Amino acid sequence: MSCRRLLVLVSVLFLGAVGQWPCPVNAGDEWQPISPEELKMTSEPKAPGAPAIILFRQVDRDDSDARTPHEYNYVREKIFTEEGRKYADVEIPLIKGQWDIHNIKARTIRPDGSIVNFDGKIYEKEIVKARGIKFLAKAFTLSDVQPGSIIEYHYMIDFAEYYVFNSNWVLSDDLFSKKSKFTLKPYNEWALQWSWPNGLPEGTKPPVNENKLIRMEAQDIPAFQVEDDMPPEAAMRLRVDFVYSEDGFEKEPEKFWKKQGKKMNDAAETFLRAIHSTSNCGKSMPGSRKSATRRTKWKNPSKNRSAPRKKRSTMWRTSGNEVTRAAMKSPCSSWALHAQPASTPLRSGWPPATTISSNSVLCGPGI
Repeated sequence: MSCRRLLVLVSVLFLGAVGQWPCPVNAGDEWQPISPEELKMTSEPKAPGAPAIILFRQVDRDDSDARTPHEYNYVREKIFTEEGRKYADVEIPLIKGQWDIHNIKARTIRPDGSIVNFDGKIYEKEIVKARGIKFLAKAFTLSDVQPGSIIEYHYMIDFAEYYVFNSNWVLSDDLFSKKSKFTLKPYNEWALQWSWPNGLPEGTKPPVNENKLIRMEAQDIPAFQVEDDMPPEAAMRLRVDFVYSEDGFEKEPEKFWKKQGKKMNDAAETFLRAIHSTSNCGKSMPGSRKSATRRTKWKNPSKNRSAPRKKRSTMWRTSGNEVTRAAMKSPCSSWALHAQPASTPLRSGWPPATTISSNSVLCGPGI
């Protein structure tokens, strides 16, 4: 065979091989490689008796565009026992109007390494209903799950506009987590503070900011234990909270509360003026002053304690849009009362990190 023919043949074989190479895929479509050690695992010494564990978890939060915040999640679990097969039923929490979930992909890896891709139905399931809000879940069931199997799934969360102001990494899970990775691409227009109020897993280094990307890795995170009569779970789990501030963070409490009180008072005044301008309350009412709008000031309750009044007072506990709707339904009745606005943390969630602790890191805009 001549050299020219040999060269042509080699070229054809090379081009044919190139044509067989897989096309590159997006990061969200890739599966992490599985090691032989993961397939052979039958237990985890650091979680004795566990029916299953999380082998790997990844959370990539992106707040860089406040209008389209989103988060990529990747979970890989190892099933050890018959009891652990229940984790084949996956539920991903969802609250309509706050975030949505899409691009769910999942698969089962049998003990022999063969793969069963999920192609079943994903449906919405109501898991909690309370005080006018529904907690839903995207639910699905992985097939052919048995002791020794590995299950994994990944998905994208699209948050509502400006939901960047509720960013966090929840580290604790119901299962022991062998390895976890977390990143945050922050919103750079405002100052940012992050803290870990309940501490970090043993041996975990605090989050670091590298090239405008906040990173943290953790290993051997204990399973979260639910106890009777404990505070809200969200307040007790290990987590990293991210708090943004347009005005920066004040380290001195006196200056902080003075600035915060003015801001909250201005917000209350703006709200009352908006309600007054859209109602018929401009006219004087029997038994009330001519001016329906009364100035109210937010006060630090620890410094301004007044004697209790003889008349019974009523605490109106509500929030956000519920305040607007309730006020619009019966605006005139509210003007006959002298009201003091108050802000309290809700038991359903954790208190916002408005103070600076020893476990806090501050960064200015454009970090």
